[in-house]
Amino acid sequence: EEQRRHATVLEMLHEIGREIASILDMDFLLDRVGELTRRMIEHELFTVFLLDSNTGRFTWRTAKGYDPTFVREKEFHLGDGVISRAVELREAVIVDETSADRDYIEPRTLDGRMPRSELAVPLVVQDRVLGVIAIESVEPNHFTTEHARLMTILASQVAVDMENAELYREVRDQARARQEEADRIRRRFESYVTPHIAEQLFRDPKSKALAGERRTVSVLVADIRGFSPLAEALPAEVVVEFLQEFFSLMTHVVFKYEGTVDKFLGDAVMALYGAPVAHDPRYGPSDTQRAVF
Repeated sequence: EEQRRHATVLEMLHEIGREIASILDMDFLLDRVGELTRRMIEHELFTVFLLDSNTGRFTWRTAKGYDPTFVREKEFHLGDGVISRAVELREAVIVDETSADRDYIEPRTLDGRMPRSELAVPLVVQDRVLGVIAIESVEPNHFTTEHARLMTILASQVAVDMENAELYREVRDQARARQEEADRIRRRFESYVTPHIAEQLFRDPKSKALAGERRTVSVLVADIRGFSPLAEALPAEVVVEFLQEFFSLMTHVVFKYEGTVDKFLGDAVMALYGAPVAHDPRYGPSDTQRAVF
């Protein structure tokens, strides 16, 4: 009977390890570990603390059965509680009777019952302690050396999965940052060229158009006739509104013929045709013709 029970627990442990290995979100991973741990070992309270090795501060990452106010307000540092002993020893720590343990810190629980025993297991990977898994029971002498052995095996798997989840988060964040930067550049680029041309350029970022090359282009410079006396005669806000309307209209015209707005010069707009993308005259108006249009 004992061998059958032991085999069942080991099989369950294997299934749990296989399931959590596929989870790449840290919060979901630790919450799921809490749910699955109960399948192996009966307990009332479960928590995972993450350890900041630089500050020595523990962070509650997931907590079940504790008063949320206690979780928000209570801070643990190295040297506090049974979890610190687990970190220092780098092995599972069993507390048979919490009231007799010098390191035990009494929590506030959701149901008001006080824990009588605790099992704290460090999360260790490559000789680094990432944190501690702690489970508590309202029954004294509840946890056994077998429980400690099983939780140590599970904690080793969880620590590796935590590292994988953190690596995934870093890669995801870097990819998101690169995409946001690309989108920002693209939006800025599209204020000078048409979306069609921008699409061509971003489709082939190694093209000569972006790398730079010498080529013949047509340049259009258009300004407002008699702008100086007009500006002197009109209120400043009217002049600004007039320029905004002019630049908006000219940009629309330049984009219509797939030119590139190079710059605004006072009351003038300067546009290029043939850069960054040239138009083959065999398939439509040449760049010079587009500038004239």
